[in-house]
Amino acid sequence: MVDLTNGLPDYVVLIPTYSRPTYLRILLGSLANQSHRPLSIVVCDSSPQVQWLDVVSICDRIEFDIRLIRSDRPSSAGQRNELIESFLLMFPFAQFALFLDDDTIPHEKYAEIIITGLLQKGLTAGGGSGVTQETHVAQKSNLLARFFLLTGRAGSVLTSGVNTPPNAQSTMAMKSDWLFGCSMWRREVLRDFRFPSNWEGYALAEDVHFSYRVVELWDLWVFPAAHLTNSFATENRPNPYELARMELRHRWQICKFHRRSKFIVLFSYWWSTIGLLIFHTYSALRAPKDEHTLRLKGSVRAILDILTLKKRSD
Repeated sequence: MVDLTNGLPDYVVLIPTYSRPTYLRILLGSLANQSHRPLSIVVCDSSPQVQWLDVVSICDRIEFDIRLIRSDRPSSAGQRNELIESFLLMFPFAQFALFLDDDTIPHEKYAEIIITGLLQKGLTAGGGSGVTQETHVAQKSNLLARFFLLTGRAGSVLTSGVNTPPNAQSTMAMKSDWLFGCSMWRREVLRDFRFPSNWEGYALAEDVHFSYRVVELWDLWVFPAAHLTNSFATENRPNPYELARMELRHRWQICKFHRRSKFIVLFSYWWSTIGLLIFHTYSALRAPKDEHTLRLKGSVRAILDILTLKKRSD
């Protein structure tokens, strides 16, 4: 057990942001309420000049040690890698780093619960996260989705490349194949791993790619008692067409890292893709809105992209 009377190890908060100064202000203000306050906060911003000046003004008014990085890396993965490099260089004695998305609000004991949990799990525990408040709504399993390998064991990366979320109804810590963007990492992990900077900015897939490689060497844990509110900012998010296209393309990339036979992985991916197309087609016919139609078109475009790339590689 961890003796909290002796205090917890230092950690640094790392925040990539782009043109969301209003959300960033709320997040920075909430960090003052953490039961275990961070040693420092590092903000990496790649906004246009007008928003950059807003970010500078916001950071100047926060009573914290805040390091502000002006970045020309356009993707969240590129910003995260820059934050990792800065963390390792500027804070040689900090044992943990906590990534937070700019449109999230960690609850009071978020950092304390995760760090305490990781220490209790021992030196093999490389990273951990909590769960978003919204995921505490119970959801019934969809048998059709399970049939098409689009859902499965909580916290796993399926052979189809689908990443299933952790079980938010659980009260016990659970091992997971992957962690979402708001997660705590041991310093030793960040020495050896980086996010895929050549992808298109689909952050969820970048999270899976990063942590699914880490789990080869380290144990990853989800602590449901650590709660986080996600504002789900609509700014700077891809439209339904681009989102569906990136989802399939990046699932294809994730499949390449799966630890099963190539035949099983390929079959699982394409079988699940058939199921996804059926769902999109049914939704478009049942409720012919632009979003459903765009998602269907984006999925078809992704399939053509993958087949074209595969043919070239062959």
